[in-house]
Amino acid sequence: MHLAELNVGRLVAAQDDPRVADFMTNLNRINGLAKRMPGFQWIMEGESGGGNTDTAIDGDPLFIPNLSV
Repeated sequence: MHLAELNVGRLVAAQDDPRVADFMTNLNRINGLAKRMPGFQWIMEGESGGGNTDTAIDGDPLFIPNLSV
């Protein structure tokens, strides 16, 4: 059996804003840790490699989804 988890977050500022810099800087590191965990199957990622931050929900770039299996 697999478990899929969808998380949707809303950033407090644009992705290039200093207020979310730590979050954006650490996305690849955290996703890399997740990929090495036992049972990891798949994570939805955008073309830029920064997780799935390119996918805006309802056209709002502050809403970013994360889907993993």
